[in-house]
Amino acid sequence: MKHTYTKSVQAHHVNVGLDVFGNAIPEIKSAAVEGTGKALRIIKRHDMLLKPSPKSIRASERLEYAFRQLHQEFNEREQILETKMHALQQVQQSLSAVKAKQRWLLPMVLVAGTAGGYMMYIMSSMQSSMIAMSGNINSMNGHMGAMATDTQTMNQSLYYMNNNVAYMSGNVAQMNQKVGTLAQAAEPMGEAASTMNPFMKAFKSIMPF
Repeated sequence: MKHTYTKSVQAHHVNVGLDVFGNAIPEIKSAAVEGTGKALRIIKRHDMLLKPSPKSIRASERLEYAFRQLHQEFNEREQILETKMHALQQVQQSLSAVKAKQRWLLPMVLVAGTAGGYMMYIMSSMQSSMIAMSGNINSMNGHMGAMATDTQTMNQSLYYMNNNVAYMSGNVAQMNQKVGTLAQAAEPMGEAASTMNPFMKAFKSIMPF
């Protein structure tokens, strides 16, 4: 250990009080003797030169070094504690802010959850409606297919009816032609009948039937 040469190393003069036995006593006029109730009186004073021994110097230096180390360690720990306290204060402030936010966050979460549930219900209802609409559309497609088949059948029936009407029209035309021919053939007979009509009247008048 390196010597620091503090003031304790240097020799210095002291003035001490001595009792009747030559023992140094504290720097007071009298000193109580423990357990006796009596006091020692300083009978004279003595100047003496105090020079610490090398052993006491080394011990003093070790103590001073240890004190400095303890003081430095204390300062470091105090700084660490201050840092931790500052960090704890920041954490406490953050927790207070979070708690303040949580007071609003919980109702917001509840509202958001309710809105989400309602939206899910609406989406589920819409999905059910879309499924029902899809079924109805399929049924309508089936009906339209059946109607298309019926329409095709009706078209075929109308086609056959048109053919029959055309055929009947042809027959009527032929009958009209025949009637016209018969009418032409009956014209001479009508003329003959008109000619014979007076004779027939005279014949009927004379005949008993």
